[in-house]
Amino acid sequence: MWIKKINEFFNNISEYDNTSLSLHFAVDFIDMMKERLTFKLDDDCNLNILILSYKEVKEDIEVDNEGLLNWLHFTFHKELIDIILSLKTKFDGIENTMKELVNQSKVEPDKEKQAKLNNDLEKNSKELDTLKMILSRVDTYRRNTFNYLRDKDNIDHLITHIRIYKEQNE
Repeated sequence: MWIKKINEFFNNISEYDNTSLSLHFAVDFIDMMKERLTFKLDDDCNLNILILSYKEVKEDIEVDNEGLLNWLHFTFHKELIDIILSLKTKFDGIENTMKELVNQSKVEPDKEKQAKLNNDLEKNSKELDTLKMILSRVDTYRRNTFNYLRDKDNIDHLITHIRIYKEQNE
């Protein structure tokens, strides 16, 4: 889920988006998290944060700023790291396969088999480039997000900016 969302984020980013601006970050954050978190304003303009049910969370849970910080640092960050590690494992596997194919193509006397090996090399090279791009995007998103959301004060600022955005756009 996160790979697709992060890829869409990078593909749809425009020159008007600036994640160093707090309201831009808040809007992007709301969009990224809409399947896992909801932010709703009540009648008194208080922002209610709900962690939606997903895998280990069996039902929706309302949290405060500290609960959001806990969820971000211990659940969301772990999920992103798990994705990075699985992509890295796949990347290493394809890289090893390519090394074997290069070695085989160097000693293969049969032209047909060598052409097939070169075709496989080209296919693996494209897959490796795609994996490298996805790995880079996920890690960049993780670093940027957690640079912005590193402590409770930053979470409080994010909540304030989400509230401002919601008040102005609802």
